[in-house]
Amino acid sequence: MNLFYPGLGFEPGKRAPRELEFESQYFYGRELSRSGRRFGLLLYSELIDRLPNLEFVYDADAYAMEPTWFEKGLDRSPSIGTGYWKLQVLKIPFDVSRNKGGRRQNPEPLNKAMIDWLDTRGANFRVLSLRGTGDSPAKPQVNLPTGKGFPYLKSLKLRGLNLFVENTINFLRNCKGTLQEFELKESRFEQRTYEDGPELSPGKARMTHYYQLLWFLWEEATQIRRFELADETGVTPRLSIRGRWNFPGCNLQVTRPLITEYINPEPIIRWSEPEERSTEEIFASRKDLTEFWLSLGIASFLRVLDI
Repeated sequence: MNLFYPGLGFEPGKRAPRELEFESQYFYGRELSRSGRRFGLLLYSELIDRLPNLEFVYDADAYAMEPTWFEKGLDRSPSIGTGYWKLQVLKIPFDVSRNKGGRRQNPEPLNKAMIDWLDTRGANFRVLSLRGTGDSPAKPQVNLPTGKGFPYLKSLKLRGLNLFVENTINFLRNCKGTLQEFELKESRFEQRTYEDGPELSPGKARMTHYYQLLWFLWEEATQIRRFELADETGVTPRLSIRGRWNFPGCNLQVTRPLITEYINPEPIIRWSEPEERSTEEIFASRKDLTEFWLSLGIASFLRVLDI
């Protein structure tokens, strides 16, 4: 190992740090298996200095990072924080299962060091994909970077994350002039705590957050040509568009939740056939929360949620 990566400091007789030990020593292509995924990331960092023009970084789901990898990586290999200046495409899954000793733990939020790092590198990004993976139903909390912005970002995919709607809109506001593709799947918006009002029910809060996001996209993110929203709870319909959705003739494809069944004891949602709705008709005039969702044909769910 030291022969190929002398910068790691693994001379003969020296053990790897405890957090970098791995259970299996089989190589799969350029990766190490199981816990070795973090080890592999440090190997990547040592190569950064030799790849000053690196533009693409992909990481497969099978080797997803733990949310705290970035801070540990910076401690061991400062080149993580000083490299990647020309990076344009970053697709990274995060392992949020956090299983220890057979017990499932809540996932940790994405490390602030990483979010700050993304903010400093965002000037060149064209594609950004962040995804929570693992066997835990819990999702990592993410505050997207909103400092310097992503002026050239064309594609944003967020999946399996806990987000904040105000923070997400502020992030999108910094790249709305170039963003052409936006996917939000299997994620949810956290509810802020307000001292001057009652807390919303989970269902109503979710529909309110998506309502705010959709109106922002319609009014300000005018360059979007592909959009997908898929809520795994079945509270809101699945929505997708192909084409500039504020152009004449553009349709919003709506797939409505019909019924939720529970099997051992996981919820199974039955969905309607996709229906086409004119975006011009839906967004022709500013609708309140109830009117908006009624226009998408989910009256039964509005009654259940007491909206």
